[in-house]
Amino acid sequence: MFKQIIYTMKSHLPDGKAEQFYDFMIEPTDEAYSNWLPEHHQYHIVKRGKNSPVGDLVFFDQHISPNFRLKSYAIVRVAGRPCEITVQVLKFGMRVPVFVSLYFEDTLNGLVLTEEVRAGYRGVGAIFNPFFRLVLTKRKLSALTKHHNKEWKELERILIAT
Repeated sequence: MFKQIIYTMKSHLPDGKAEQFYDFMIEPTDEAYSNWLPEHHQYHIVKRGKNSPVGDLVFFDQHISPNFRLKSYAIVRVAGRPCEITVQVLKFGMRVPVFVSLYFEDTLNGLVLTEEVRAGYRGVGAIFNPFFRLVLTKRKLSALTKHHNKEWKELERILIAT
């Protein structure tokens, strides 16, 4: 009843390469990000962490649909070159139990990109998890999936062209 939310999306990108996607996402610039898609506004490093890229503070701002905007700071928690990047979202300057992970897997048929959103607590704190269901509604998750499908195919196209 009070389970942590785990929402997973996958894309198969026949011409994608894990290293290229990792490099693009781990060294963000507003210019590259806004050129990626018009609904992407900002994504940049605010402050380098002691063990950069782990510990880097990043800012992102994007519309995932006309009705939903994601705008927040996040801390890079995992930077496993070239296979994984995980960030933890901050709200009001505090770490919240919301994590976004990108997994990049090169296969014989191209790149398999998995994006996972985890929200909520495990253990005793799980009593607060219904709050996350109020924020991560079915409509918002549906918009996120549509955006996921669009944005990663577009990034594949951009990276092929460079």
